Amino acid sequence: MLVSDWNQACLDRQEAAYHLQFPCEEASDDIDLAAKEIEQSQAVLINSFKASMLMAKDDWEPADEKRFKELVFSTFELLGPKHRPVSLRRMIDDGKLDLVESNDV
Repeated sequence: MLVSDWNQACLDRQEAAYHLQFPCEEASDDIDLAAKEIEQSQAVLINSFKASMLMAKDDWEPADEKRFKELVFSTFELLGPKHRPVSLRRMIDDGKLDLVESNDV
């Protein structure tokens, strides 16, 4: 192996490490976001259950109708995953993905 090849390989590894930093940071942020979305989803499911329990009641009090509407409208808060792997897309678009020697990536 020539010295220039060795130097280039070293530079490529450094650049790959630099580019991998962003997906790692993004993944960490995504984990935090996913935890919040799971918590929100659980709240929506509980509200859906409470709304269905109100529907099973024979006699509704005036407050029941208001509560039912609140519970049903709260189910619209569940919008689904918001994951956007921006840094990975940037690596692919810039042609830098081939610098990464990891099969997992």
